[in-house]
Amino acid sequence: MKYQIIVNDLVEAFNSKDVELFLKYFKSDAHVFDRGEKKDITGISSIRRWFDETNSSFDFQTELHSSEEIVQGFRFNALVKGDFQGSPITFCYEGIVNNGKVLRLDISIGKR
Repeated sequence: MKYQIIVNDLVEAFNSKDVELFLKYFKSDAHVFDRGEKKDITGISSIRRWFDETNSSFDFQTELHSSEEIVQGFRFNALVKGDFQGSPITFCYEGIVNNGKVLRLDISIGKR
């Protein structure tokens, strides 16, 4: 898959709580929509804050289950286990990529 390195590194960034690894794939005006937390986040500094808050609020591990290329980007499903209500939960991550950088990342509960 064309974007597999991005997918692998995003999962690794979640597991290692490495905000710099996570952000290196995002455009400065990127948008993240976290449907589980009902948060709509725009811009690198806001995405950094969301990532840090999520990782400081919960202790979790992300296990990649599947990934595929979609029109203009990627989709992957991951099982997330941790100290949060409903754990473990499968999340679907859909990314729109422009010139090698994530422009939009939608995170929802369940597989797609």
